[in-house]
Amino acid sequence: MTKNSGGAVKRSLKTVLLICVAALLAYWVYSRSGSPEPSTVSEQLSLAWSQAPRTLDPRYAIDADSQYLENLLHCSLIDFDEAGNVVPDLASSWTWSEDNTSLTVFLKPDIRFSDGNYVTAEDVTALYEFLISKDHKTPSPRAGAFSGLQSITHKQQSVTFHLKKPDASFLSNLSVGILPKQYNKEKVVTSEDQVHGCGPYQLSSSDFSLIQLDANPWYRSGELPQIPRLNIRIVRDETTRLAKLRNGEVDLSQNNISRDKIAAVEEHYPELRIMRRSGLKTTYLAFNMNNQHLKNPAVRKAISLAINRNKIIHYILRDMAIPATTLLPPDHFYYNRQLEPPEYDPTRAEALLEEAGFHKEADGMRFNLSYKTSNDETRVSIARAIASDLSSIGIRTHVQPLEWGRFKEDVDGGKAEMWSLIWTGFKDPDIYRYVFASESFPPHGGNRGRYSSERLDKVLMTARVTTDPDQRKALYDQAQLLIAEAVPYAFLFHEENYVIMKKNIGGFKIYADGRFASLIKTYRQPAILPH
Repeated sequence: MTKNSGGAVKRSLKTVLLICVAALLAYWVYSRSGSPEPSTVSEQLSLAWSQAPRTLDPRYAIDADSQYLENLLHCSLIDFDEAGNVVPDLASSWTWSEDNTSLTVFLKPDIRFSDGNYVTAEDVTALYEFLISKDHKTPSPRAGAFSGLQSITHKQQSVTFHLKKPDASFLSNLSVGILPKQYNKEKVVTSEDQVHGCGPYQLSSSDFSLIQLDANPWYRSGELPQIPRLNIRIVRDETTRLAKLRNGEVDLSQNNISRDKIAAVEEHYPELRIMRRSGLKTTYLAFNMNNQHLKNPAVRKAISLAINRNKIIHYILRDMAIPATTLLPPDHFYYNRQLEPPEYDPTRAEALLEEAGFHKEADGMRFNLSYKTSNDETRVSIARAIASDLSSIGIRTHVQPLEWGRFKEDVDGGKAEMWSLIWTGFKDPDIYRYVFASESFPPHGGNRGRYSSERLDKVLMTARVTTDPDQRKALYDQAQLLIAEAVPYAFLFHEENYVIMKKNIGGFKIYADGRFASLIKTYRQPAILPH
């Protein structure tokens, strides 16, 4: 071989190498430029939701559906596992100062938004500065969890939260979805905004009946969703939801098919299967303290005593629930085990009403109340069962089923006398402050009944700054006793989470708080063809 031919070979090899590198680079750029349009059924998964999320903005997400969507589109500093325990998400670790008034959170270095930009400490700082700012025309309803946050500082890969005083619940509240810093202005995020999140999916399109999510191409290495597209179909009628499950338009539906249809699914629909597990959720009957009757604790106690919870659980919920004594379920560390189980005693209920001066009229009724609920079949059935129980003690109750948006608007605006809803997804006992403290009237919290007690406020504020678990438990035990005595809610039951899905869906797990975090590992099993 001549010298010149050897040089030619080297040049040829160099050219081939450059072509290969260019091809690999082009493939990498293409793979990161966005998810290709799913072309087959196996690349898509359809879910049926009964209600549309109320907001796409994580700063305003307080309803369950908005938070479920938030968990798919956005990452947060911390997250929760299947049982509801705190786990790191964007955070890699965290440390408290010796006096428990400063929390430094260290960030993972390789997390990106769906446009490819890295998530920075500045993005995190901008979000939480937005939440504690007093200058917004539309305050965030999640801001109440950060009322004790004084200031925020950051370095390149860490954010430090400086608190006015210790806050034992603070870490568990750092679950708000992170937005790029430029979005943390006055504007509220809508479906028209191309907001880039750092969750496993990104928003493709959204309207009143369908939300399409595509896999975030910049999601963490090795953790890309196995199914590239999610179709969240808003199907308000449960008969239609079940029909769509049967005909294949929907693959999965969670907690929104009536329990009385569960037996029929198990018996008659072999293409479907059911999963169940206990959940972090409490169904309650709430009272408006501005009502002339309901502001009397004797009336609230009588209503609670008149409700036959076990009958509702058996006949309406098909034994897929247990009676609730307080907001926390019995297996929670902070549950007060000294609480008496909920009683069913209509005779005592009538005696309380008589003692309070509410006597029966000629028609056998003492007074009238209205009871607002969503138009979901199960919720309406529960409301009518409770109305029947109350009628037996002389309280005529008018049940008003409403479309979800109108129902929530009336509840948040104080335009409901009684209503039933479900608190779901809570992990820390500071939920009692959010629901019952005087500082938590909307829009600053979830105290929609406007209940106020200086004694309870003091206990809840002390519990919030108490970091020793045993001392903290003693305070929350006291708070639960005060709530049981005052009855601002009639706690009804802790319902199970359950999912109806196509049998060819694998990898899905039910989370205690109802979130859909396991969708990232969900897959469609290949069909078995007949021989």
